[in-house]
Amino acid sequence: MAKDIGKKTDKIAKKLKKKTGEVLSEQIAELKEKIQALETQLTASGVEAGQKLKETAVEKASHVLDLIDEKLDEKPKKAPAKRTVKPKVTKESKPTKATKKAPTAKKATKAKKASTTK
Repeated sequence: MAKDIGKKTDKIAKKLKKKTGEVLSEQIAELKEKIQALETQLTASGVEAGQKLKETAVEKASHVLDLIDEKLDEKPKKAPAKRTVKPKVTKESKPTKATKKAPTAKKATKAKKASTTK
């Protein structure tokens, strides 16, 4: 189990180096030393309870390292793209020369009626 933890810490160290570009070997070495010190203390007691404590401690440490490993594997989530609201472009209707001169159909019929009634 202790070898397993050592492999996991090395794996995490490599991933951290790739992501951050920094080598955190000192912190990882300290972590390994602490785990080994815990193991030696627990095995030194030699009691069955000490063995169980050692196993649970190693399991918990292994679990924590697995969680760290998973977090390093996750890709950062991209924020949803903000949608820009485009302003509506309205054309101002300016009468052209042709529409100024030519009367509408309704006006034309009124004009004809007026001219015939006179």
